[in-house]
Amino acid sequence: MASPAISIIVPVYNSAGTIRKCVDSILSQTYYDWELILADNGSTDGVREILEEISTEDRRIKVIDVKEKGVSLARNAAIDSAVGAYICFVDSDDTLDPEYLQSLCDAKSSDLVVCGYYVDTVNSEGKAIKIDTHNPSELYWIAGEPKMKLQTLFEMGYMHFCWNKLFKRSVIEENNIRFKHIPVNEDYIFVLEYLTNATSINVIDRALYHWIRIIDNVSGVKSIPDNLHAIYNESHLATRKFLTNDSAADRIAYFSYEMIIYKYYEAIRMGRISKQYAFNKIDELVHNSLVRDSYKSYKPKSKGETLLYILMRAGLYKVHYYITQKILRS
Repeated sequence: MASPAISIIVPVYNSAGTIRKCVDSILSQTYYDWELILADNGSTDGVREILEEISTEDRRIKVIDVKEKGVSLARNAAIDSAVGAYICFVDSDDTLDPEYLQSLCDAKSSDLVVCGYYVDTVNSEGKAIKIDTHNPSELYWIAGEPKMKLQTLFEMGYMHFCWNKLFKRSVIEENNIRFKHIPVNEDYIFVLEYLTNATSINVIDRALYHWIRIIDNVSGVKSIPDNLHAIYNESHLATRKFLTNDSAADRIAYFSYEMIIYKYYEAIRMGRISKQYAFNKIDELVHNSLVRDSYKSYKPKSKGETLLYILMRAGLYKVHYYITQKILRS
């Protein structure tokens, strides 16, 4: 039997409540030449029984066991198992538009195909609250052209995820590209390494992936690793290396460092860390040399953003925290 065109990789960890909907969206694709690899990462919520049942429903589906915990290890094991000429990644709590695979395949002559996505905000019962559309402009880049042609894609966040893309497996294997076993930002670092070896990128102007966000768990932060700042410094430096434009890379990194601050704020809200601990870590972050470079390069775009920007640079973290929390509650 011929190998499938696409290997779809879904890392699974305690996803009993979402995996069926995720897989159903894959089974509903208008494009049929694929294999689905469900990488069970030591789940304990009974999802394994669901996976086994799913695997009997379609011969294109296989389940693999990944004993060591971590989404990177699950994805890497699935890459090792993949036989498709192309690879795409789907998170086990997300869904796809029916034309996701077909649309990506129509542009697959490039090393990397990128599409837009939806952010589906739902409540704890799964009821939709709102859907935001993130749709990039159509773009084609080939090696030899200025990499700054891709700047807007980075600034708008389209390059920071692995799941809105179609990768050529030969590029991954020939360059031994794998996900780093780190707790956050592993997908962006993977994408950056892939980009350094890609010779062409095709961006299609359609939103096709549904990123499901539960309103009471918007960032999905379970814990904040001690090396969080170092991880984002690494991706900052990798962005500089790829774009060969430090100022542009610094502006792009600014948004990641801002996200870290809000990770600390959410951890405060969830009772996982104290306010003083968070403010100490934020002070450490703001005084990081790469973070200072990002603040110098970035220019706020509104009066409200300017106020928050000034407060953070001035070290007035408590004021910044209370203002942002008031905004979020309004």
